[in-house]
Amino acid sequence: MKIPFKYYLHDDYTTSERLETILGQLPASTFKDFTEEEDEALYERVRTQGNPFYEVTLECILDTDTGEVILVSAKL
Repeated sequence: MKIPFKYYLHDDYTTSERLETILGQLPASTFKDFTEEEDEALYERVRTQGNPFYEVTLECILDTDTGEVILVSAKL
């Protein structure tokens, strides 16, 4: 049987931690030519967006025959 359910994730990262996590996954060349002012401006833009990952809602389906969980969608 396949049963839909919701699962909630909560992220309490600081802006610095969030930015470090996101930017750490980008190619090193992406920001290599950024000036200090551009770095600070990016930090400010991210900071002013609040905490978009504080509560993420995952819409899932549990297959009771296999135990598999299928992710259907994620909402911020």
